[in-house]
Amino acid sequence: MCKNNYAKISHSQGPVAQLARASHSHCEGHRFEPCRVHKMELVKYLLIACLGSTVIGQLIRLEFFPTAALTLTDVIVLATDVVFVILALTLKKSLNLKTKLFVPAIVFTLFALATNVLAILNLPQAQVFASSLFLFRFLSLVFIAFVVSATVSRQKITNWVNLMLTFGLVFAVVGILQLIFFPDLSAYTVYGWDPHQKRVFSTFLDPNFTGFANVIFFNVAIACFLFAKRPYKKLDYYYLIVAIFSFISLILTFSRSSYLAFMAAIAVIGLVKSPKLFLIAAFAFLSLFLLVPQMQARIVGAFRFDDTSQARVESWQNGLAVFEKNPVFGTGFNTFRYVQARDNLFTNESPLGGHSGSGVDSSLLLVAATTGIVGEIIFLTLFLFVFLSVKKKATKNPIKLAACATIVSIFVHSQFVNSLFFPQIMLLFWFLIGLTLANDS
Repeated sequence: MCKNNYAKISHSQGPVAQLARASHSHCEGHRFEPCRVHKMELVKYLLIACLGSTVIGQLIRLEFFPTAALTLTDVIVLATDVVFVILALTLKKSLNLKTKLFVPAIVFTLFALATNVLAILNLPQAQVFASSLFLFRFLSLVFIAFVVSATVSRQKITNWVNLMLTFGLVFAVVGILQLIFFPDLSAYTVYGWDPHQKRVFSTFLDPNFTGFANVIFFNVAIACFLFAKRPYKKLDYYYLIVAIFSFISLILTFSRSSYLAFMAAIAVIGLVKSPKLFLIAAFAFLSLFLLVPQMQARIVGAFRFDDTSQARVESWQNGLAVFEKNPVFGTGFNTFRYVQARDNLFTNESPLGGHSGSGVDSSLLLVAATTGIVGEIIFLTLFLFVFLSVKKKATKNPIKLAACATIVSIFVHSQFVNSLFFPQIMLLFWFLIGLTLANDS
């Protein structure tokens, strides 16, 4: 039975088929048993579902508080973590935790929880409780990196990269189709979304986060292409196709923060691997700037201090004002929405700030405002250890090169958008980090 099932897909060349062939060796070891999937294989299927959930984005949301919601990504990520831990303990499999990364993640989570305990003195318990729930989101997303590193064998990393890029290609195409058939989000402002028009906002319903997701997919695809050996194979051209579609979708978001993140990523890749790529990308970007009026208007608007720039500066000012009042321990993790409402920093039209009301247009400023300078130091330590763990051999490994470019670019991007806490962005980020950890195993 196992062989028959395998035979049906043995001639397929897609990434999903590659993963199926990878599990065939396990089935051969059970010739005298009914064909069954090893218990730990369930984790792999859940990881595939995690990647797939990024394409769904924000379209499926479970709102259980007026100001709190879970996306499909949150649910699947949490299920993956729980199933992995249970099976690992049951089967006595090593959790393969990298202490240099796991310890600061746990320390930050515990410290953030402590700030929420202190926040009870200044905010209603229900608000603090709702805020604390998102610590589980943060930890569950970080833990995905360890699940990937413990589940994916070094020999099968390429298969997982190909699968990730397949979802990336779908995501890019969906975004382009959205711009053609559904270019206006203004009708959904009543549900808390910003009124984006004539921009790719895809299933994230936000062009800034969508733009950076495309940057991640571009980084992985172009790094794999740069490491390809001539003569190129079909798969190498596939990497180039994903990179091109991701670039087109990125440009059509007209997201200035994503443009900056893209240039930062290209600078890293160019410096480490291919200066020619940096020149080509810069030329393409400049050409599009001269040819696309909407792109010109967006970039020039940043220097003329347009409405978006003004709103961003006001967000920074609010974050700084809150930080100055609570510099050591902050207001409590994820309590920023309630603090702004308490201090009358929202408009009458949106008393709780909509979907973006819980954050600042700078992830690091948000961490400082809600967990204080101590929390900021712990948070930066976590990402410093992440960078140090992936930068080794970045000149010789495409996944490490893509991870380095992504770390640098996400820090640029997160100074203008709260991308370090957006669930789909964080899933892609930590999944990529997990692949680099698996490569070192």
